[in-house]
Amino acid sequence: MQYHLIVTLPIFLLLHTGLALTFKKAGESWWKGLVPLYNVYVWLQLVKKPKWWIIFYMIPVLNFVMGIGIILDLVKSFGKQKFIDHALAVIFPYFYFIYLGLNKKDQYQGNTDEPTKSTGREWMDAILFAGVAALVIRTFLLEAFMIPTTSMEGSLLAGDFLFVSKVHYGVRMPMAPLSVPFVHNTLPLTKGTKSYLDWITLPYSRLPALKTIERYDIVVFNYPDDDIHPDVDELGKIEVTSMKQNYIKRCVATPGDLLEIRDRQLYINGEKGWNPEFMQFSYLGTGFYAKTLENEGFRVAPQENNGNAFIDQGTGAWVLHMNETRFKKLSSVKGTSITPLIEDLQTMDLVRHRNQEMEQMARGGKYALFPKAPEKVLWTKDDFGPLWIPKKGATIPLNDSTLTFYEKCIKVYEDNTLEFKDGKYLLNGEVATSYTFKLDYYWMMGDNRHQSLDSRYWGFVPEDHIVGRPWFVLFSFEGGPRWDRFFKPATKWEP
Repeated sequence: MQYHLIVTLPIFLLLHTGLALTFKKAGESWWKGLVPLYNVYVWLQLVKKPKWWIIFYMIPVLNFVMGIGIILDLVKSFGKQKFIDHALAVIFPYFYFIYLGLNKKDQYQGNTDEPTKSTGREWMDAILFAGVAALVIRTFLLEAFMIPTTSMEGSLLAGDFLFVSKVHYGVRMPMAPLSVPFVHNTLPLTKGTKSYLDWITLPYSRLPALKTIERYDIVVFNYPDDDIHPDVDELGKIEVTSMKQNYIKRCVATPGDLLEIRDRQLYINGEKGWNPEFMQFSYLGTGFYAKTLENEGFRVAPQENNGNAFIDQGTGAWVLHMNETRFKKLSSVKGTSITPLIEDLQTMDLVRHRNQEMEQMARGGKYALFPKAPEKVLWTKDDFGPLWIPKKGATIPLNDSTLTFYEKCIKVYEDNTLEFKDGKYLLNGEVATSYTFKLDYYWMMGDNRHQSLDSRYWGFVPEDHIVGRPWFVLFSFEGGPRWDRFFKPATKWEP
């Protein structure tokens, strides 16, 4: 059974059991509470609302507001007028309805709203309460997230709308308490205006987790490279962690792992890593017609960022992003040729590669490879490492070699001062020869390996940047609905 069903099925059963008990207590047949949609029809009758309101239940967003309203009406019909009862019923209806149906002191009284309260006032109260409930749910339980890029293509697609659970890895408490509700890092219709006040922030803290991040989990996290100011060379925090842009990738290495990539293959602790079933790489193909590629499911586009098949203007050949299965199928097409595009240090012009990295650094370094020091370390996206992933409580020596990789962790993520003076390292003003990490770190990579801006470019993701675990794809849209992806689980494929 898929993981998300293990969670959603009990909730579904609890909710409908609670409705059955509540309906019976209100004088209706208990079985009516078990029938999806019909139970909403009966529910509307119990709270004295027009039966045709069931139409609202079919409309996204409006059904959420209506659901809050009829939950409150049902609770009130049993004489529950206190705010705590309303809050518990809205946030935990699957438990509250069972309580309401079993306790003997609360009896069904019908619609007990005061006659002086107008219909407009009822709706205003419902919408206000719905907003508060939605804010609580978004902050502490679930948040919707849309995938904007193809970096996870093969597993998750651009245009997938996900529900992300903030509970699985532990709810991260708000770090910017004074912010505009339902807005992430910037205000809409503005040129990057912050949606929060950064002169008051709270320290990082997290509630107990239901599970730890396991290797190969898909994870939503805050983009870590915002910690490097774009206008200066030195490290410095410029944004509250919890308000940074959200990214989604696969965690391929956990704290304490030794990571390496050789000829595109991932290795963890010296052993070959697990490859996602639909992992993609880039290939160079000649002899293909655009129509042939479209028939094979490629999104043919003149520019690289608009599709997974485009013409290389320099050679006239097709650059194709695809998985191993599709590669084998296309390789059999007569009159064509496909060559894997691999950045292999053994065959590359290293001087040219170093110069390209230096040019990237001069332009801000966005596409320069970690640790963004080509004069010291020269890796490629297909030939990378070995690199140790920092672990909380682990100690490293302080020297030029270790600081090449871990200086940002020490100075930015763990908020220390570090300088080299008179042949010695000063950590927070005191002489130090070693450093012990305060946080766990993770290494994130996209399943579309040649089309993913990930840890190979910006390095480690600290634990305080973790947002949550993708739960399921609510719906998916690209030029039209992708019906086969609706309610598809967004968890890992088992290795």
